[in-house]
Amino acid sequence: MALDFRAQMFGGNKRKINNRSVIEAVLHDPTRVGEVFACVKDDDAYVRMCASDALEKVCRANASIVQPLQTRVLNEMSTIDQPSVQWHYAQIVDQLHFTPQETAQVMSKLQPILRSMMIGLRALSPWKCLAILPCKMKPREPM
Repeated sequence: MALDFRAQMFGGNKRKINNRSVIEAVLHDPTRVGEVFACVKDDDAYVRMCASDALEKVCRANASIVQPLQTRVLNEMSTIDQPSVQWHYAQIVDQLHFTPQETAQVMSKLQPILRSMMIGLRALSPWKCLAILPCKMKPREPM
């Protein structure tokens, strides 16, 4: 019997993401990636967070598994107003290939996310990788 992804990610210790078995299942059977994406849109915030994290980790391991969902990631995942989902959205779009028009959409959707959150430099990599804005960093002044 196939693993029920939602049940696997629901509940449990909120300080620990319960998605390792989900990630392994999708990497073993990529046709199940849509089930993970369905959990990204779940009513439960914890399930959405776990599913977004799982989708990101699958994408990092093999972006071609998530690539067929690029339009859904762009149009559906980007509209979820939950910081943990937005963080993972920023990480996922960095791994996918988009047309120039889609890239403009990605950047448009990333701007409010990046403005509203204090996030690490890794989430800023889509700006660099998509080459929309030049990156000019000043060298750090010695103390």
